[in-house]
Amino acid sequence: MLTQILSLIFKFIIQTIFIKTLGAEYLGVNGLFTNVLQMLSLAELGIGSAITYNLYKPLANNNEKEIKAYMNFYKKAYNFIGLFILIIGLCITPF
Repeated sequence: MLTQILSLIFKFIIQTIFIKTLGAEYLGVNGLFTNVLQMLSLAELGIGSAITYNLYKPLANNNEKEIKAYMNFYKKAYNFIGLFILIIGLCITPF
């Protein structure tokens, strides 16, 4: 809870500094691009957490065959996600 409160305070301070030094227009554009990138990063959908969870047992048992299988699957998944983000990003760039 303390971390969240400090984060909010720092965000407020940083935005205040940006408005006074760079102007409200820049802050609006910066906020827009930040929000677009956050929306695109939702495509990851927690696969990083799934990798950690699923690899725990094979790593503990030193099962290299299962580790390679999981890593190949995650490679394909991240390639698909990267391609998806690239396509969506290019589609919304003109707007």
